[in-house]
Amino acid sequence: MVKENKKRSTNTRVKKKEHSIAYFDYSLLAILICLICFGLVMLYSTSSYSAMMKQNGDSLFYFKRQVLFCIVGLIGMWIVSRIDYHWYFERSKFFYFISIFMMFLVKTPLGKEVNGAKRWIKLPFGQQLQPAEIAKIAIILFIPALICTMGREIKTLEGIVKVLAWGAFSAAVVFIITENLSTAIIVMGITCIMIFVVHPKTRIFIIIAVGIILIGIVGARVLGMAMETSGNFRLRRILVWLNPEKYQKAATKSFRHGPQLDQEVFLEKVLVTVPRK
Repeated sequence: MVKENKKRSTNTRVKKKEHSIAYFDYSLLAILICLICFGLVMLYSTSSYSAMMKQNGDSLFYFKRQVLFCIVGLIGMWIVSRIDYHWYFERSKFFYFISIFMMFLVKTPLGKEVNGAKRWIKLPFGQQLQPAEIAKIAIILFIPALICTMGREIKTLEGIVKVLAWGAFSAAVVFIITENLSTAIIVMGITCIMIFVVHPKTRIFIIIAVGIILIGIVGARVLGMAMETSGNFRLRRILVWLNPEKYQKAATKSFRHGPQLDQEVFLEKVLVTVPRK
């Protein structure tokens, strides 16, 4: 009798121990580390010249700063992974509206303009935050929670329209308030991909995708002709990327209007014939 009780007690402890072992996706971690390393290599390759000229000869300035951000991000990732996902599920709608609120802060005195684009809000210690990036995370949390709450309704046209409406609203705020077209497309794309994953029918999505590709091809032809005379900086930046040697002077104005560091240092490192003031 005593032996049976001990055996039961041992089995119970083993089951508890097995139940307490959390699953960890090492494949995802490996992919993440590879992306970080690739990004750091590309950053150093494009920023070393600019850093050397602007930061008293320190060619590793931007690289070291990015490494610090990566370390902070990895620590944040570990902390987030220790929290039960149900906690995020219950508060996903709150995060969604917080991201919307943060984007509207760009239009307040907290907003900060960088290279002609006002997409950031000021943070302490001279730092800045782009609320559109928070919108990406919020939409990743909220749309799956919304789909789970809807259940079978997501299979209907009405359900799909509801989910698309939530995604479209966030994308519209990103585009209209922060004037960030690329992030708006990403936010809407995330919403569409999630609907595609959960919906049982794929034929309709394939037809839509083919239609979008055809429209894109026709649109590219039209834009190709319009970009030559267009004053829109987004269109001009596409033209500069396609043929940087031909549009060196336009490149300086077009890229300086955008906020990306890699675009700045690309011009300074590669287009060395652009006159400097």
